[in-house]
Amino acid sequence: ITKSGNKFLLTQPGLIRKVLKATDMEDCNSTATPATTLALGLDKDGDPFDENWDYASVVGMLMYLANNSRPDIAFAVHQCARFSHQPKKCHEDAVKRIVRYLKGTHKRD
Repeated sequence: ITKSGNKFLLTQPGLIRKVLKATDMEDCNSTATPATTLALGLDKDGDPFDENWDYASVVGMLMYLANNSRPDIAFAVHQCARFSHQPKKCHEDAVKRIVRYLKGTHKRD
């Protein structure tokens, strides 16, 4: 927590680094937005989730960030959290996009 005049700034750069490490995306390219303009769907017949990281755990960390210091990712994280029970490749890609966005914006924290 940083106080500047009458303002308080709450940042969580350590948690962002933890998310980047958990997804093995420390060296990823950044993106300008946390989500696409299209809603994330069920994708019953889509390719399965195929990563070494735990989807629900990463989404949980992202939810904590969204609720406490990064409201700019709240909608994108909510879209991903809806599919924690059976994520597919498209949901994996959506989480990765959020992580890329955090990579590009964590310096402002």
